[in-house]
Amino acid sequence: MRTETRTPLRLDLLITLCRLHREGVAARITRDLVPTRAELLEIVQWESRAARELELMLDTHGWPGPALVGEVGAEAAWWVALLCDRQSVFQQKAHALLLESVDREDAPARHLAYFTDRQLMHDGGKPQLYGTQYILGADGALTRHPVADPGLLGLRRHRVGLPKLCEARPADLRLVAFTRGPLAAACLTPTR
Repeated sequence: MRTETRTPLRLDLLITLCRLHREGVAARITRDLVPTRAELLEIVQWESRAARELELMLDTHGWPGPALVGEVGAEAAWWVALLCDRQSVFQQKAHALLLESVDREDAPARHLAYFTDRQLMHDGGKPQLYGTQYILGADGALTRHPVADPGLLGLRRHRVGLPKLCEARPADLRLVAFTRGPLAAACLTPTR
């Protein structure tokens, strides 16, 4: 009988990723539907810290997929990298490493779908492919960022393991909707 040898999970990396995720969620939970200037500044500060820590991990270990940090760690790594919006160079690097990891089947394709949509949205407002990205309006309403070829959206989502659009929960969407778009820029503009 042959036994499969697996690399043991890196618990130190898992703990770091879970901490970064927990801190990011705490920063993104706001009193009202639209973050105040102070709340948005807290989000931006978290992004900076999280990007620095995660980039060190990426430089040393590559993308932290399930083989390295387990399913929970891989989800945390994806979420943290996805939401470091003001760290463009870091996000581009993370996106490239995630793509390689998905190609090796050490990361879920749905993670890449979210990341690809976010990159398209932030790259001159290009239409997204998978319908994962929403914009938070000044009134707190969520609006889906435009989608390329909407007739094929369901098929594209199915191919990468995403649920039907009607299954998304507003609370989940709100946590990822604070982007580096116009609302965020307006909140960070110094007041006189």
